[in-house]
Amino acid sequence: QANSLAVALIDARVALTGSAQVKFRLPVTLGDKVVAKAMVTGGKGHRFSVAVRSTVNGEEVFTGDFVIFAKGLEGEY
Repeated sequence: QANSLAVALIDARVALTGSAQVKFRLPVTLGDKVVAKAMVTGGKGHRFSVAVRSTVNGEEVFTGDFVIFAKGLEGEY
């Protein structure tokens, strides 16, 4: 789901994951409320970096850094 969130952040007709570095820091159990937040941390041309962090009760359980390639960015034909 972190990958889907990273791709959804990029405002383009087509966005694909080029690479991902992920770490599962703590186990998550059934019934836990996981809150994921993502932020675009950089971009140049059609390449973007997105960081995703997930927490349970304020504790970091997942981190991921994604490289997203996009085509058909807003304002581009």
